[in-house]
Amino acid sequence: MLQVCTCTKAGHGNLIQEDSCPVHGIYPATVTTTQGVELPDRRFVVKIEIGGDTADDIESALRQLHFDWSRGSRGCVSGGCSSSWTVSVRENPEMTHEKYVAALNDYLAQEKKESR
Repeated sequence: MLQVCTCTKAGHGNLIQEDSCPVHGIYPATVTTTQGVELPDRRFVVKIEIGGDTADDIESALRQLHFDWSRGSRGCVSGGCSSSWTVSVRENPEMTHEKYVAALNDYLAQEKKESR
């Protein structure tokens, strides 16, 4: 899987062929299950995909998304002449912080068992 770490301070930011950045632990958006135990989601999950012709176009799109989000806009699709994006928001009102932590601990315990 190809990933991009965008950290320029570390001097890398190149494509890496791993499941995560060895410096920052950036994981892919899609996480596989560990022996049937899925990595839990928090109450809100936001997926954003942005395409742009230049890095400045991406930055502009991020600014617009921040502006829209701060004014209550959530899921959207937008297309322009130099950038486009989709935002999807999913909420699980049953998920509390305590339930998330318990589910995450279960996941990590299972992952630790498998890595031995």
